[in-house]
Amino acid sequence: MKNKSISILFVLLLTFILVFTTGCNNNNNNNNNNTASVYIEMAQDYINEGNYEAAIEVLEKGMSSTGSTKIEELLKEVIALQLQEAPASNNTPDDNDAGDVFDYSVYEGTWAQEGIGWEYGGLLMDVEVSDDTISIDCIFTQGAPSSRIAEIAVDIKKDDVENNAVECAYDDDGWGSCGKLNIQFNDNSIKCSFSDIKQLGTEIPAWGFYEDTYTLIKNNEAHDSLIYSMDDYYELYPEENPDNWEPQLPYGTYIYNSNGLLSVSETNIYMQNEAVLYVSISYTGSVSWECDSNIVALKWGEWDATNTIPLYITGVQNGTAVLKIFDANYPNECIYIDVNVSGLSTTGTVKASNILSNMGVSEEEFRANCQRLFTSGIQIGSPDGTEAYYMDIVEYPRNYIDKWFVIDNLSGYDFTCTYKGMSNDGYPYYECVDDYDYSAVIYDFRNDTYSPNISRDDHFTPYVIFKEVRTINGEEWLVFWMISMDK
Repeated sequence: MKNKSISILFVLLLTFILVFTTGCNNNNNNNNNNTASVYIEMAQDYINEGNYEAAIEVLEKGMSSTGSTKIEELLKEVIALQLQEAPASNNTPDDNDAGDVFDYSVYEGTWAQEGIGWEYGGLLMDVEVSDDTISIDCIFTQGAPSSRIAEIAVDIKKDDVENNAVECAYDDDGWGSCGKLNIQFNDNSIKCSFSDIKQLGTEIPAWGFYEDTYTLIKNNEAHDSLIYSMDDYYELYPEENPDNWEPQLPYGTYIYNSNGLLSVSETNIYMQNEAVLYVSISYTGSVSWECDSNIVALKWGEWDATNTIPLYITGVQNGTAVLKIFDANYPNECIYIDVNVSGLSTTGTVKASNILSNMGVSEEEFRANCQRLFTSGIQIGSPDGTEAYYMDIVEYPRNYIDKWFVIDNLSGYDFTCTYKGMSNDGYPYYECVDDYDYSAVIYDFRNDTYSPNISRDDHFTPYVIFKEVRTINGEEWLVFWMISMDK
């Protein structure tokens, strides 16, 4: 590489000669162009050598002498080349830095949209960095009271990051959609974009990521900002609080059938958690109910001296239903009631108490009537063997749907549970793998928990309802609803 001082001296000398020889005719365009060509030729030699600094000095001197647009354009190109080959910082990442140079551990933690909170939801991203991998957990939440959650997790190889950006695909967001995630690591922020989102099945997903671009900032309190109580919600939206609602209809007795044998206290019910419908008959008989939806759980009370019986209604999920009250012995005697449930969170609202109420039993009665779950080949019965029998749920599982079981340490099921996360409907669920033909999935419907309180490899005693045999990834699993538990 040529000596910088000699190069500059030579440039000055050349400039003096050119000015002197062309000074008498400096308005001549041909001479001006010839002068610019000399500067450009000299600068090109430096460029070929990779000496961009010397090339810039020559071009700057040529600009001041000739004002040539060609020199100006080449000068811009050389400056861009110099910036492109400048070494990247090892500490503070910038949009133009090479992706494998700086320390990605500066991004560890939680990043979120500005203003994220339970009221309106938002996007957050948890980042963990290992030796060669960046693990991303991206969560998109809906505002209260729905509070739906879509979630994807991807592992990115650091070698795949170019210019601080990377694109990766995700298979399922928990709501039946797949797509692409593009991440750009910037100084003090992360920009992420979702694209090419496609529906996996035939049903339109009720929630999921949008094709949009988000800027996330560091916020390790983002998860806490999504936690709220119904009191918090009602403080923000007092009009949603049933305690503030005006009664839709006054209570009374209304006759809506031809013979007047059957009556109810109201025909339009607006409720959130619980309501009571009073049914009266003017004869000695019985009444029944039918409902066209599972948004409510129903349980009869006791008759009083006036031939009136309460029907207790518990909200299960938001929506509307038509409730039919009738006497099977008098087909024409029936009344239809509109039931409207609102203000319930749509996540995790079906609780054990709702299920027990719908079955008409208490938790104590349910536990007392649960049978031990035995696997194929385990004989049970009286100590003397006179009443021996088998309960082969693993061998003939579909014969035992809706039966009640307790899985304790005397059961033949070698039972070890692993917490797997939250279901789409908002319930903790556990996978239990054994040595037999079937493994189990247990959904936790207990009233006192909506967060995992059973650790990995914990042994516990669940009281469950067997609901179905479900095929998961080509394997059949037994599906249980846990109503109660001993630990």
